[in-house]
Amino acid sequence: MNFIVKDSIKILLFRVISFLISSINVILVGKIFGSVGEGVYSLIASSFTIIAQVAALGLDQYLIVYYNKKDEISQKIFNFIVAIHIFIITPLFYLGFLFYFKDLNIWGKFFLIFGVISNSIVNFSYFYYIMFFKVSEFIKIGILRSSLFLFFLFGFLIFDISQDYIGFFYSLSWVVIASILMYDIFKNNHIKFYFNYKKIKEVWQNVLKYSLGIFFASFFYIVMIRESLFIAHKVVGLSATGVLFVILTTAEILWYLPSAFGDILLRELSNNQDEYLIFKNYHKKIFWIMSFLAILSIIPYKIIVDYILREEFRGTTYLYIILLPSIVFLGISRFYSVFFLVKNKTYYSTISTFFSMVLNFILSYILVFKYKIEGIVISITISYMFSVLIDFIFLKRYLSYKQILKLFI
Repeated sequence: MNFIVKDSIKILLFRVISFLISSINVILVGKIFGSVGEGVYSLIASSFTIIAQVAALGLDQYLIVYYNKKDEISQKIFNFIVAIHIFIITPLFYLGFLFYFKDLNIWGKFFLIFGVISNSIVNFSYFYYIMFFKVSEFIKIGILRSSLFLFFLFGFLIFDISQDYIGFFYSLSWVVIASILMYDIFKNNHIKFYFNYKKIKEVWQNVLKYSLGIFFASFFYIVMIRESLFIAHKVVGLSATGVLFVILTTAEILWYLPSAFGDILLRELSNNQDEYLIFKNYHKKIFWIMSFLAILSIIPYKIIVDYILREEFRGTTYLYIILLPSIVFLGISRFYSVFFLVKNKTYYSTISTFFSMVLNFILSYILVFKYKIEGIVISITISYMFSVLIDFIFLKRYLSYKQILKLFI
């Protein structure tokens, strides 16, 4: 149990440090280029996240469960399949996002390909390092990514570089870190490959039966929390998108807590029979810690938007407060997706995120024309809570009302 806490705290600290650095990045982008530059940055960062999730097709999370149950040959074949997803499938999905980068020149669009591939490498490496109990090693390398882009932003400030180069330097930060991770992985022989067409086809078909459920759940989840940015961009412009991006990214730091513990619990629950006891103990603690931190986070948010960022960001604290309860509940739902994954019922999470994504899309388009950003925030709040409600319905198939209640009190 102690190593669960130990590795989870390491990941949590890594994400908090990365978030703090990323927050400085967001503040600097807003300070240097204003809300329009913030909008450009948010679209590029959000696109990178969505592409990495789509191209992985759920294999990134499923590899932890797979490695614990398969022989060495199957593991090597799985590694080969991962390489296909990174270097072939990822660039193909990137092509579908080119229309969002119509303002970039040809070299900017070209270099973003290397950025999204590198993002995919880092995404898969994260789960490999967890599986091999190499969390500390990943953290040391991972923190460099946000720090490197921060370094580039100071270059923007000093040398008065145009915002047209945001995509280039953001991609470069991912390329450098992906290169370091690949060097470390292959130097220490963490990953080996085995090629056999027949066996690759067989393994690929088998893993997709489970990983696709994870993929669709993760994809709908990412789209649900990012589609609002694209809707804001389309309807009310880049400036409003930049403001909404600050609200969302500040609130989402609360997700790092359940996400850190959820990733480690996935590794442990797949090899542990006493699932409910571990699940209950950590769920209850993380939920109440998140609730306390949510209330506490209002103060730094108000300081940032009212006293540090430009005028267009001011007066949005009330929107942040409206969003907080749904952020807490959707964050803790990470535990539910892990629980369903261990039970091989990943489609439960797929169903909840899909209907919430659709609901958010519909409500956002209905409310944004009349209420602008306020309408989108209200839509997000309702949709997030709806997702958790569906998860509770599926949890009832395994837990009694009393057991579900004990997850909170």
